[in-house]
Amino acid sequence: MVMIAGVVLLAGCAKSGRQQEEPFVAPVLSAGTTYFAGTPLSGPTTRPTGAVSPTDASAVDVTFLALERMPAGLGEPLGPSARLIVASRLGAPVLPSASLTGRVRLLTAGSAEELRTALASAPTGRAAGLYDAVAAVPSGVTVSFELADPAPERDGVLGVAPRRRMRVYVFRPSTPAGAAPQVAVSLSEFVAPKPPADKIEDAMTAATTHPTGQPAPPPPPLGPPELTSELALVDVASPSGAGNVAVVVPAKFSGSKTQAIAALIRIAPGSVDDPVHAQALAFCTEQLKRSAAEAAGGPRLLLVGPSAASSYAGAVVAVIEQPERRRASLLYLSGRLNARLCEDVALVGDDAALAEVAKRLAKTLAGSAALPGDAELGWSLDRCAFEVLAQLSATADSNPMAPELASVISAHFGQAGRNASSLEELSRASRARQEFENRLLAENLIFLEDPSPAARVRAYDWLAARGKAPAGFDPLGPSRQRRAALEKALENLSAASTSPSQGTAGGGQP
Repeated sequence: MVMIAGVVLLAGCAKSGRQQEEPFVAPVLSAGTTYFAGTPLSGPTTRPTGAVSPTDASAVDVTFLALERMPAGLGEPLGPSARLIVASRLGAPVLPSASLTGRVRLLTAGSAEELRTALASAPTGRAAGLYDAVAAVPSGVTVSFELADPAPERDGVLGVAPRRRMRVYVFRPSTPAGAAPQVAVSLSEFVAPKPPADKIEDAMTAATTHPTGQPAPPPPPLGPPELTSELALVDVASPSGAGNVAVVVPAKFSGSKTQAIAALIRIAPGSVDDPVHAQALAFCTEQLKRSAAEAAGGPRLLLVGPSAASSYAGAVVAVIEQPERRRASLLYLSGRLNARLCEDVALVGDDAALAEVAKRLAKTLAGSAALPGDAELGWSLDRCAFEVLAQLSATADSNPMAPELASVISAHFGQAGRNASSLEELSRASRARQEFENRLLAENLIFLEDPSPAARVRAYDWLAARGKAPAGFDPLGPSRQRRAALEKALENLSAASTSPSQGTAGGGQP
């Protein structure tokens, strides 16, 4: 990764022809790498992560460069390639426009060498290295590489230090199995607020009707700049898990001639023979434990501003009443409330499916004076998403379901998701999340005795992925062996349910 920076530096200097000028110096920024279990949208969660082998974690290299010029013709705009763009300002979870990420350029290449060559030949002027990092990213984990202005003094009211930031996330989805890594770019900058539409109209009218030769009236006051954040999620890796991408962001800094920052990202499958990858994986494991502990402890400062409940309420309104913000709002709520089924539906479902989810959510919440608690609201999202999937599955003969949604059903429900009677049983058990999950587990256990080998394999794979498969069971083994494994599992389950707990032994308290 250091070689990448060196190539760009030499190319930039050779093209500029201004070796006698003062040297090009990168701005002073703080940098860091952090890991957390969750998505770039959800942020850190308390979701547990088990032991991971090096081959099950993607190897990621990132190099940040300060560029003397913004190469406008390099690659393509980020917006058309983004799967999702979320913008927020002053606690509002989703805004309809994207002004920050709209200026970002995206360059993809088949190899790291092609990426270096393309950037070195672009009109970027001189370049200077800012930050290099390596990471190991297991499934369900996000790594964040951050550049930020040096920390200013803390705000006396909010107790925090707002500052400009650029984050590059690399995320490994946990479902569907084998999903390629994704990259997200997050920008936080102070943006001058736009005046209301009526103020703009009044100012334009006054300017056109003012007598000639007289000074134009002053523009309406805009107020101080507001910290605005935008996040864009893009798919840049191939099905094999490899990808090479450069993200170039316009950026100006006092005391530096920097006009842009480039992030060069290489994603490759992990190797058990790479000591650097093994060291990065060990650091990842340590960071995940710390991140989960901090997420479980909650905020340590009482911030003055919108609460989580008010942000959820705004997002729910956007889901139900504002179609242009529906997908982003559903993803925001699902990520925050651990509604994984709804999150996947929001990612791959079409507008009609999301509209049906919104309709069912509105019916669920109708008549409530306030939003339910976090756990209940998260289950409401998942239940509405399930009901939509069940309805689409029931009409699949006349109206085939999109393959993306069919894969969501298989990943979340196993063989039970392919059977109409099982989906009907799950619908009856949808009053509470635990009841629903117990019924789903039972349905897949029943399919272990199905005459169809394919049905048994799907049910077994779903159970094994959740650590619920009976020990010694082979879905393609002889019927006698399968039956013996199931009977043994039932005996163990019965023994565990009838044995006295340690807490009640010896006359202790129940």
